This record gives sequence, C-alpha cells and structure tokens, in this order.
Amino acid sequence: MRKIVLMLCLLSLANTASAQKTIKGKVYEPDEENSLGDNKEFVEARYYDVVLRKHRFSEEGLRIAGSDTAAFAFTLTKEQLRKYKFIEFGSLWGGTYRVLKIKDIGPDSIDVILRRLNYEYDGEVQVLKPAIYLYPEQETAVSIKHTFKGTVLNTFPEYKDGWNVVASPDGKLKNKADGRSYNYLFWDGSTHFGKEHFAYKDGFYVSRKEIIPFLQQRLAQMGLNETEINDFIVYWLPALNKNETNFIHFWVNDDIDHSSKLSVTPNPETVIRIFMEYKAYDGKTPKLPEQQLPQTVRKGFVLVEWGGGTIGSGRLE
Repeated sequence: MRKIVLMLCLLSLANTASAQKTIKGKVYEPDEENSLGDNKEFVEARYYDVVLRKHRFSEEGLRIAGSDTAAFAFTLTKEQLRKYKFIEFGSLWGGTYRVLKIKDIGPDSIDVILRRLNYEYDGEVQVLKPAIYLYPEQETAVSIKHTFKGTVLNTFPEYKDGWNVVASPDGKLKNKADGRSYNYLFWDGSTHFGKEHFAYKDGFYVSRKEIIPFLQQRLAQMGLNETEINDFIVYWLPALNKNETNFIHFWVNDDIDHSSKLSVTPNPETVIRIFMEYKAYDGKTPKLPEQQLPQTVRKGFVLVEWGGGTIGSGRLE
C-alpha cells in the first residue's frame, strides 16, 4: 500500500512539473558602436521586455518580465503554456527583437540574439513613449479612455479602466487614484502595421548637426510649446545622434495610422498628436519630397501627445 501511495505522489509531482516550463538564458544585441557593415558583434543586452504572444504577430500579449541585465530565468504556468505559443524578447532602446516558439525551447540555457527587423516584411511595432499633456483654461476634472489596436504594456500613472485627473492650466495633473502630481500621462504597447504604413511618400533628411534646430522649428510649427519640445528633444536626441543623417517622417493627428484613439471628457478644443518615425539615411536611396506639416494654433482646452520610433527596427518608442 505504501508503495502505491509513493508511486501516486511521484506521478503527481511529475505531472505538476510537466505542466510548467522553465526558460533560462541570456539576451544579446548588436554592438552598434563597434560593428562595421554586416559584420555585427554582439554584446549582452540591457533594458528589454519579455512578452508572451498567442501568435507570432498577435496583437494580444502578456508582459511577464522586464530586465536591466542580460541573464533571465522564469517559469511559465500550465495556463500560460496553453494560451500562448510564442515568446518575444524586445530591446527597449536598441530597436531589436526576437520571437521564439515556446515548444521549440529545451531545458538547457539558451542565448537569445536580438536582431533588427526588415520593415518591408514585418510590421511589428512597439509604441514606447507617448506622453499626453493637458491644458484646460481653468482647473478641470478630466477623464481619458484609450483604445489601442494592440497590447498595452506599461502605463504611468496606472491606467485603471481610464485616467481620471484634475488638470490645471499650467499643465500640472493631479491623479485621483493616488493623489500624486504628474507632468504628463505615459503609456506604451505593441501593435502591427501593414506594408502600406511604411510606404512613405514624403519626409525630411536631417544631418546630425541640424537635428536640434530642425526639431525646435518643426515641433513649434505643429503647435508644441517649449516644455514639450524640450522633453521631446531630450528623449530622442541620443538616438538620432547615432546617425550621420536621419530620414524623418511625422504622423500628425491621425491616431498613429488609426491604431491609437483617445476619448477625452470634456472634449479638448485643440488636439495635437505627433509621432515621429526615423531611420539612418544611407545616402543612396532616392530622396522623397519634403513633408508638408500643418501650422497649428493652440486655443481653448489643449491636449498634446507625442512619441516616435525607429523605422526598420519594428519598434516605435
């Protein structure tokens, strides 16, 4: 009888173990500073997310980890293994990612090599840095609902079925949920675009030395104030300065190609939503015509949102 009980216990433990899966290893990304042409060297990655996907290009996903070290180890539950078939590693800063089929990953430690995407064939995009500013004419309680055709990964302050804040004319926001003050609302996520999204008809070609005055002029033209322009430049300048010349295209007030929509109560009188996409210009591809940008005058209750990303990396930040 004891032998039977022992065997049943061992069988139960075996079934529990088989219902889970541990994945461990290290993440590497291209060393852009010390690589020449296609002879890429790889270094240990930092600041990457790990997301479970139902399909390789699924809009639905579950963020299970974020790290600032290359090494990782996590255990997937039976429910996660049943629901998700792919696991995605994506660098927050390097514009690289890698998707693996979970069932193909063995028990041994693995090396995950992040690579850049070919945007002509893969429309995976991660939106990582939209910042939303609010400027009512008087102190006003504002409610914002965000609809996104993709997976929202992070929000700050936390998005609890919406943001509910008290906004002041100077842009300060008092979040009702935690009572804390914020300068803007933040979210990020991932989605997919078709080839037509990247079929640009116009844009700008901006050298490294011209980046700051270019952004100051064009962002002001589209209606951003000095604080918003400075926040934008501080965030994007390190990435843009990696390239001698950048091709830049702006999406203006089109919900990032209709993928991200805001429902705001009360309705703002002026809405300015700007998303910049860019990539290094190789100097060989024929140049497109210069993009014509709108001239926006701010009046009444103003909402501003900005973000952007790297073309060809598969990521919007």
